[in-house]
Amino acid sequence: MEVLTFERGWILIGDLTLNDKIASLKDNTFLEYIQSLSIEKVKYNGPIYKVKHQYVDLMVTPDKMLFVQKSKTFKQKPFDFVRASSLLHQCHVYYRKTCQWRGSDQKMVLPAAPLYSGGLVSGMIPTWEPDMEY
Repeated sequence: MEVLTFERGWILIGDLTLNDKIASLKDNTFLEYIQSLSIEKVKYNGPIYKVKHQYVDLMVTPDKMLFVQKSKTFKQKPFDFVRASSLLHQCHVYYRKTCQWRGSDQKMVLPAAPLYSGGLVSGMIPTWEPDMEY
């Protein structure tokens, strides 16, 4: 399992330290990075709530709270925190996968890199500045 950190990007949860700021959702909308206050490492032997599909991949103990939207109809219900155990065998559960960024816009520049063909350098990929608008 991985967690998103400010300085180190996506890291394995076992590599998390108290020096890491981790991604969090503020006011159910905005991405912010918060300082880790403690790290809990415990041995666990019991059931696991697991979800894996194109956009979500998680495993948590049944007592953990998840921020989800439950709906059996097309009416939008608000996202809320619910225990993982209450989601077992639920078909219409939506996980929040987006947020808004309130920080300063950043530019990304990917440096030039060698282009390999058959194990040999056959040219160079030029420096690229992708469009960060979506």
